[in-house]
Amino acid sequence: MAYTGKQSFVLVGEETAYNTAVATTKDLGVIASVDASLNNNTITIDSIGCRQAIDLLAGNFDGTLSFSGTLNSGAILEMFFGQSTDDATSTDYRHVFVDKLGTEVTALPVASNTKSYTISTNHDDTTDVVFTYSGCKINSLSMNLEVGGALTFDAEAIIGNVTTSTTVGTKICSTTQPLMFAQGSVSTGTAGSEAVKTPVSNFSITFNNNIDTNDIRGIGSRKPIDLIVKKLELTGDFTAKFGDKTEADRFLGGATVINGTPADTSIIFEVTNGVTVGSGRIGFYVKYSGCQYESLGRNFSQDGMVEESYSFIAQEVSLIYFDDQTSTYF
Repeated sequence: MAYTGKQSFVLVGEETAYNTAVATTKDLGVIASVDASLNNNTITIDSIGCRQAIDLLAGNFDGTLSFSGTLNSGAILEMFFGQSTDDATSTDYRHVFVDKLGTEVTALPVASNTKSYTISTNHDDTTDVVFTYSGCKINSLSMNLEVGGALTFDAEAIIGNVTTSTTVGTKICSTTQPLMFAQGSVSTGTAGSEAVKTPVSNFSITFNNNIDTNDIRGIGSRKPIDLIVKKLELTGDFTAKFGDKTEADRFLGGATVINGTPADTSIIFEVTNGVTVGSGRIGFYVKYSGCQYESLGRNFSQDGMVEESYSFIAQEVSLIYFDDQTSTYF
């Protein structure tokens, strides 16, 4: 029979050496969909005097594994940034992934030290099927919050290798509270004096590691020797009802286009259940520093509200996740 999504689940484990598979016993929270894309990059051998191929050879192996779901765990954030500093309180846990702007100075790891992970997709039926993807590193991660919805995420992992087997792992159904639009806020302004902007109808952020699978390959293997992250790109966008020209002036650098670079803006995106830290807080906090608005859009019609949409690029980020997992993710 054919397998369904309700018979399938995802597990993950942290590797101690790149592309050396480990047992997968941890979950990534609420996963709604998974998309695996594998490529043999087949080489065609041709010859003069013949219209047909002489032979077909398997080239470099590469692949991606994409996830989308509702963010109720910081595990996917740790996989992207390759680290976390974990502080326990009485009833909640604070996971700091990068805090170069704050007092903890948890800086990003150097590119060669980012961690890799083994991810398994398990299909449980009379005959089990498991695909185990080793040497995985998260290349891109996006999060989105809009009116009427929960905080969601999309992630893409670059794969080092894949194997198949017939014994599924132990399924984990995450029960940690997700975060909703009504619990979110966006603040903008000068660093240290940001003001809440309202009403904001949606907010999206994207982190990109810019992994190139062809960076480290060698003769003797179809698989990559390692995956190296490159420049960290920090981008985002939000849409808000138009109420004043504050953001437009920040975009322009003043009341008109200036000849230099507009002043940097600080942008804070926070979603929290409102509970005090140490008393059961569930929340996501990200603060961007050194932001520049890259584009501005404004639209309105006779019967509608005036809306502004902004996209931005940031230099640095501080990112913290609070949940009820009173231990490290991996």
